[in-house]
Amino acid sequence: MDRVQATIDEIKITLPQANVHALQLDLCDFASVKAAAEKFQSIETELHILLNNAGVATLPYSLTVDGYDAQWSANYMGHHLFTKLLMPTILRAAGTSKDQVRIVNLSSDLHLMAPKEGILFDNINQPDSGLITRYGHAKLANLLHTKALAKRYGGSGKNIVVAAVHPGVVQTDLSAGMFSTMLPESIAKCISKVFLTPAEQGCWCSLYAAASSDVTFEQNGVYFVPVGKTGKPSANGVDEALADKLWTWTEAQLALKGY
Repeated sequence: MDRVQATIDEIKITLPQANVHALQLDLCDFASVKAAAEKFQSIETELHILLNNAGVATLPYSLTVDGYDAQWSANYMGHHLFTKLLMPTILRAAGTSKDQVRIVNLSSDLHLMAPKEGILFDNINQPDSGLITRYGHAKLANLLHTKALAKRYGGSGKNIVVAAVHPGVVQTDLSAGMFSTMLPESIAKCISKVFLTPAEQGCWCSLYAAASSDVTFEQNGVYFVPVGKTGKPSANGVDEALADKLWTWTEAQLALKGY
């Protein structure tokens, strides 16, 4: 939490009146996700913007306490559960606000690296797959989660817009770790400095999706790429039947765990 507090202090140097609070949760632990959602709901009755931004890309294969690959849980399952548990406060905000309520999921163009079959329901953890394949698998799930949410909760009649975002390839530890799995460290660092988007700009597309007044209800379920442009997902990424199947599978898995 020291790093979190340092970030809050840095924000308040620029914006002294900013009302910033940290909410601790571990997306690889469903009990932690539930505790965080309950903590938020004990403080706030409405949630106007939910930006599911967390992600990991180079974790070696390992299982979480709930029995899922860490990449699958941190990038997808934890976010699905967090959104599910916060939905009452999102819907309450949508019913009282004059402005759009937004749900934004961070995906990636690396969803193109997911298995060609799409979501491997019979081999969800993929213990024998590489890091990038498992990352792409989870990022495809983020796209499909967006479509499923948009279908169930989005649109002008419900005052909610759901969007997915590819933030670009950004100069972060996540990108550096990804390149280091494929290239020598010195070359990976050089590529990062020269070709990748500076970290300060890496949030621009996410902020556009979360807060821009240019986003319309007709864009519900859209996939944005930098900055504020409509991207073209893979065929699996726009497969409504696959999105519904993943939704049903995920809800059943969470129910088995008591959520």
